[in-house]
Amino acid sequence: GRLAGGRVELERAAIEREHPELHLAFGSLAIAENRLADALLHYEKLIAAENIPSSWPQQQRDRLSIEALAGLALVYSRRQQWDRADELLSEWIHLDPESAVAFQRRAGTRFSRAVQEHPDRHEVYQEHAAWLFLQGELDTAAAEIVRAAEISGDSRDILILSGMIARARGEFREASDIFARLYQESPGDPMIANHWALVLVEMPLRGEKALELAELNLRQAPNNPSAQATLGWIHFRQGRIREAEYFLRGATASRQTSSDIAYFLGRLELEKGNGQEARELFRAAVEADGHAYYRDQATIWLAKTDE
Repeated sequence: GRLAGGRVELERAAIEREHPELHLAFGSLAIAENRLADALLHYEKLIAAENIPSSWPQQQRDRLSIEALAGLALVYSRRQQWDRADELLSEWIHLDPESAVAFQRRAGTRFSRAVQEHPDRHEVYQEHAAWLFLQGELDTAAAEIVRAAEISGDSRDILILSGMIARARGEFREASDIFARLYQESPGDPMIANHWALVLVEMPLRGEKALELAELNLRQAPNNPSAQATLGWIHFRQGRIREAEYFLRGATASRQTSSDIAYFLGRLELEKGNGQEARELFRAAVEADGHAYYRDQATIWLAKTDE
């Protein structure tokens, strides 16, 4: 009773005195307690320009505005008013165009709107799964691709994405089954062969099959850097350092080194005793743009070489 009463008094003070930080605090509390109308009141009070003192530093003013926009967007999302939530998140992005969180939340809002408008279209779930996969949100991506498959069946694109997600989650047996099925349907596809070989090398007693598949793939696609890197990595994993170096160096001839290839080369250099070169390659693997299967491992090895 006393705590509840005290909180009511504080909330009344926040409203009467228009104190920005109090509005922010009680807006967050109201959301936590699912009191959306109260949260809306506090955030709208805060977002009004005149309620943030002009004498405050611009950085502090922007921070309060961003937190108010984020809170308001959450309120409207919970009310499933997707258009208004999208507008508020776009305003947040305008204030902070480097905010990955803002972009992620806007993408999530747009997906939720798409699901509401087209609940029976597998493309909505498939595209969302692909986006989540690229963001590293693998568990949610796996659930979304299952929903896509339930609606449309196992199309080739859905199977490829399912295999990629399973591989990224370390579910190698499931990934192997998927890529084996795809490979039977398209034995000349170098991407499928690469994925399957890299999955197989992670599995007990499948190293010979991984090597056989990677060698065949490189014969079929001799100028494919990914095929070269895959064969080089499999040689490395099986202890053939000279062969590993030959193929991994060949994969970088085009100078378009991916995060994963940088990681492979880092492990090679470390094995050769070149700690400085390995550290630089691990750092490049960690900092490279785009999705990478070995970024977490590169982060671990970078920390080890920095010790």
